[in-house]
Amino acid sequence: MLAADIVPDKFEARFSAIRRHYVYRLINRRADLTVELGRAWRIPRKLDSDAMHIAAQRLIGQHDFTTFRSTECQAQSPVKTLGQLDVVRDGEHINIITSARSYLHNQVRELLTDFGKIDILWFDGLGGTAEDWDAEKLVTMIRELQPGIVINDRAGLPEDHATPEQRVGAFNRNRRWETCMTICNQWAWKPDDTMKTLDKCIDVLVRTAGGDGNLLFNVGPMPDGRIEPRQVDRLAEMGAWLGQFGETIYGTRGGPYMPSAWGASTCKNSRVYLHVLDWNQVKDGRIELPPLPRAIIRHELLTGGAVELENTPEALILHFDAPARVEPDTILALEVEGNAEDISPIPLPTEIVQGNFAASNVYESMDMYSPAMAFDGNPETRWATDSGTHQAWLQIRFNEPRKISQILVSEACGDRIQKFELQQSDDGKHWTTFYTGEKLGMNGRARFEAITTSGVRLKILEATEGPTLWEVQFSEKQDNAE
Repeated sequence: MLAADIVPDKFEARFSAIRRHYVYRLINRRADLTVELGRAWRIPRKLDSDAMHIAAQRLIGQHDFTTFRSTECQAQSPVKTLGQLDVVRDGEHINIITSARSYLHNQVRELLTDFGKIDILWFDGLGGTAEDWDAEKLVTMIRELQPGIVINDRAGLPEDHATPEQRVGAFNRNRRWETCMTICNQWAWKPDDTMKTLDKCIDVLVRTAGGDGNLLFNVGPMPDGRIEPRQVDRLAEMGAWLGQFGETIYGTRGGPYMPSAWGASTCKNSRVYLHVLDWNQVKDGRIELPPLPRAIIRHELLTGGAVELENTPEALILHFDAPARVEPDTILALEVEGNAEDISPIPLPTEIVQGNFAASNVYESMDMYSPAMAFDGNPETRWATDSGTHQAWLQIRFNEPRKISQILVSEACGDRIQKFELQQSDDGKHWTTFYTGEKLGMNGRARFEAITTSGVRLKILEATEGPTLWEVQFSEKQDNAE
């Protein structure tokens, strides 16, 4: 978090004409080649050498270094291509280097040679495979130049840590991971972008720590270089919460209880911290967990209120009184015998919705994105639709009629769904609408009068891009909290 006294003065954002700062795309429209600064063009499948030479002459006259990114196989997907031409002015001569791999290796070498000690190298957007980028040779070079550096998993090799994006990673004590997520919907700053509530920010933070992960929480600077004031305020609120309850986050390990719909747990030294994040998933303040394999010496509700605790060989049973059920996080500290970090992870029952699943669209008809993935209780799998899909539906036919009063939906890619209906059916043929809503997002919730039905369909009426959902969950309990 930036202190007020080190926030930089306002500055005017400019495009710089110094070397290595421009990427241009070219189009050969019939016989006439047009080059314009800062404008993205669709690239032809083939650009003949004469046209390239003319383009180089035009651009080299204005800039010291220019990169042409061409696509030999997918003209409309330049990000996926490996065919790249580096055009460099050398006096009156033009040197053209055709290896993106060499370009990448040389740039990385420069970064790790000319700028002192580098702690972390965070690859992004490369695409392709480890072979495409000769990643093994690249990583060997990186570690020779910077022996203590940390490298992420986005150059085709697993390396030091995983990087789940815009979602909380799954519980994993065996491999380091770091969720990267934005405070609003997109990475770059956008006026009036929807910002996460404080409750959502704390939920993400705690669930990440409870999964034994780290959190990279992104804020994007405005054009004048400042962080948007409301985002600064939100970070300050998170900092105030951590100032009070940071002992349950900083320096902890995830577990021993693995995350569940109601919350997560962390541990440090002889203490286990239970975080109850969603009381809608708890009935009458009672939580029953698998038994803790250590004697509980004492317990304390850090957030106030009272709790009755019973640790038997069969279960750990907790009864929270009404004043204890606070938002955004009710925290119970358990002092146990020995080191709590040595307790093996304890899985909690996860609801897997049983029934028959269907969808109007599945991304490239791939099983890994089938509708069942949205109901399997696994936050690492998802239902996805083809790019360009703006309307779709996803449905389940329960194995037996079920009473529900709310549905939880977790979108995988921000707020793509703009308008939707919930429909129900008893015969699987005739569907009637019982709820209409707008945005859902990563923590969408639709509440309604309880119904008993044999099937539910999420009918997406309007989406900005192909809808994709991590999970859809159903609850019988009516919740009127905002």
